[in-house]
Amino acid sequence: MESNTYRMVVLNTVYYYTSDLVTRNLTDPAGQFAWFDSVMENATAAGEKVLVIAHVPPGHFERHQTKYWFVPKFNQRFNDLVVKHASAITGMYFAHQHTDSFRLFYKADQPVAALFSAPAVTPWQTTLPGVVGSAANNPAIRLYKYDRTSAAPTDYWQYYLNLTKANSLDAPTWETEYQVRKDYSIPDLSPASLDTLVKQFRMENSDIFMKYYQYNSVNFKPSETCDSMCKTIHICAITNVDYEKFDECVYPMPPSMPPTTMPTSSVTYIFGNHVVTIMSITVALFCFYVRFRFDLLLCPY
Repeated sequence: MESNTYRMVVLNTVYYYTSDLVTRNLTDPAGQFAWFDSVMENATAAGEKVLVIAHVPPGHFERHQTKYWFVPKFNQRFNDLVVKHASAITGMYFAHQHTDSFRLFYKADQPVAALFSAPAVTPWQTTLPGVVGSAANNPAIRLYKYDRTSAAPTDYWQYYLNLTKANSLDAPTWETEYQVRKDYSIPDLSPASLDTLVKQFRMENSDIFMKYYQYNSVNFKPSETCDSMCKTIHICAITNVDYEKFDECVYPMPPSMPPTTMPTSSVTYIFGNHVVTIMSITVALFCFYVRFRFDLLLCPY
């Protein structure tokens, strides 16, 4: 690369991980947010582009309805900083999930930054309860091609080891799983091109989404299907790093019941698609108690 055109910033995002109980009550663990903000401002002033590398990614796990990786306040702060400095960020590379996916960051509904989450060389199946699909992966290695001046990614090749084939032949063979620009038919890896790709994912019976879905697990289970909720979770995870927006994307409020008209006389808990109203249960229990304790019929059941 030419000198003075880029920086590589490596962040310790384990500080923001929900499993890190030491840092979750801090405002800015190790002062890393302030440091990152300062580095990005200096890079922008110097006309430099920045590659951001870390392990634990922000946002939701695309194979789960409720699992997210960052403590909420840290997720919001990270999201805000990426959007703030998006013009200087040329690429973001994360891992941790063992799955193949990406994330888009938006400003005023326009895609301004992209994050790539590469699958792992380690085969692993998550033990998280409530996962959508197999949530396992074949071993994988990714090779990026980049612009030598800006360090922006221009293409990548995803290689993988088919464990089923390797075990049956008793010999490992690494193969090309896909080439991103060729197999997704996109001109480049810009946020705008990836946003256009997601629009194709949204189409009914989208073949290109099913291609993405198989790549997501590194073809661990090629016959696996993805129903409408599964597809919604994947697309919402890609396009909504913000937790509240993810929830709104997965569970949009019906037009007939906006938030201002939700019942106020009872407490309602929502579990997936099931709504349980505590007041109804309370009334029923009271009626049965009066019926059998005092032999009085107060309710028509």
